[in-house]
Amino acid sequence: MKADGRRQLVTMPRVSRRALVPVLVILLALPTPLRAHNYAYHDSMTDLAFQIMLAIAKGDPRFTARPEGVTPAEWTAFLSAVTTAVPRLRRMPTVLPARTSVCIQAVDGGSNTVNSGWSTTSLGKVQHAVASSYLTNTFDCGVGYNYTPGGVYDAINPAGSRDFSGTVLGLWAGRPDDEVDDTHLEIRPTNALGLGFLKDAINDLINKGLAILLIPFVCLVECIFGGCGGCAGDASDLADGANPLDEIDGLIPGIGDISGTDWTGVWHHINLFPQASNEFDNHQGLLSEEAFGGVPDPLEILLMAVSDAAGLSVNPDDSQGVHRYQIADAGDGHPDSKLRDDEDWLITTWVHVPFSPVDNLAQYGWSEFKKDTTRGARFLGWPLHAIGDATVPMHVTATSGWGHRPYEDAYDNLWPKLRRQGEPSEVRFAREALGSAVHWRKLILDWRGAHPKSSTDIPVRELVTAVAQRTFDRSMKLQATLGNWPFNQFMSSTYLVAKDTAIGFYRDRSDAVALGSPAAHDGVGATIAFLVSISEINPWPQQ
Repeated sequence: MKADGRRQLVTMPRVSRRALVPVLVILLALPTPLRAHNYAYHDSMTDLAFQIMLAIAKGDPRFTARPEGVTPAEWTAFLSAVTTAVPRLRRMPTVLPARTSVCIQAVDGGSNTVNSGWSTTSLGKVQHAVASSYLTNTFDCGVGYNYTPGGVYDAINPAGSRDFSGTVLGLWAGRPDDEVDDTHLEIRPTNALGLGFLKDAINDLINKGLAILLIPFVCLVECIFGGCGGCAGDASDLADGANPLDEIDGLIPGIGDISGTDWTGVWHHINLFPQASNEFDNHQGLLSEEAFGGVPDPLEILLMAVSDAAGLSVNPDDSQGVHRYQIADAGDGHPDSKLRDDEDWLITTWVHVPFSPVDNLAQYGWSEFKKDTTRGARFLGWPLHAIGDATVPMHVTATSGWGHRPYEDAYDNLWPKLRRQGEPSEVRFAREALGSAVHWRKLILDWRGAHPKSSTDIPVRELVTAVAQRTFDRSMKLQATLGNWPFNQFMSSTYLVAKDTAIGFYRDRSDAVALGSPAAHDGVGATIAFLVSISEINPWPQQ
């Protein structure tokens, strides 16, 4: 790893450190601030997007009225695309794992039992709502009780002939939070007691020294035989390969295995601060020492101290995220990741390692979807999840603090109010989300126009990054205006000792719904644009 001015020890006043010492044990036992956006948000956002599409496909005039800022030609084309997309999506295989051959679970008030193959079909033939625990609890049939689309959508998608496609898509959208094998950590004695930070700095100095020695020779050869443009970078890569320190360190085994849903979220960030070092991707993901533009909150500082003291480090062999989210040869116009060896991940503790960004997570799922011969719904979960994360201020500023978890919990609580469920303005919310959907659909169509050989492809990294950029710009403007919203440096610490107080800081504001609505519009709108666009691959046979 390179320093490039990035390695700076972050300190805090001695009194603050003493005040937070009792939290050390809590952090080690339950590192909850790292958990990605709550499952319900991804599930509900995706399901609502499908309900809006279904309303358009059924010709409901309340949903076919043109939103503000959309031209008649754009709107006509969009309505046609949505109407065509819905039956195509309904033919997509769920690829849900089967339950046992005998599956008895009372539904509808106990009057019916569940057929064993009820969920292992196409989206449109799923007979019941899918439970949020379907993928994690195999002891029942996986049916979600008491599901309704909610509000005005109960009549548009009525009981008796109800389409449950949105619940399947929502289930897969929440799935990346349960990918516990994405992250495995271990205790590395060679990184404990601050040695990882020191060792990484020494490693950087060695790399820089070797690079300075190699640049004249590498550039001379490259200028003679090709071009000189990348010779400095090539010399740096050669120096990194010639430096034995990290390879030697990699031979020493770590101790233990730490994983779980609290650690999947380290791959679910993107740092859009212009001063981010972006060493391995055009926009890096989580890097604790650069959280929130290089200003970690007290909780993050404490977490860094604990991790450095214990030597808590990434285990790259067992961490699927290392292999999934480094992107090469995507062909979407975004730069590839600078691929890392195992030693780059374990040379120092995890808090000093830049994780791959959430747009790479989206690209992984999209690439796997295109390779999957069934073209089932499973791998769509990654881009759908990334869209949801891109609407969260703390995900786009790459901070696990600054109010991250209480903000997410608050807007989980507020979701029915955000979507205006049962309110007179419910359809107005949908139209505002549709205006956003047209915007994101245009981004996809413009990209396709510039890449005629990819006329049915989707630039998922560009889409996720663009949604994230809008969230970042809006959030920073609000922070400058309001002073402590959406980012508050004390709410993540407060969450550990007074959970409801921290959640209430966000949830109980009189303007909480108004402040959160633009992100909800973008999330639902981008999801609709994505679902419409995937349907144009159309690999699913007529039924």
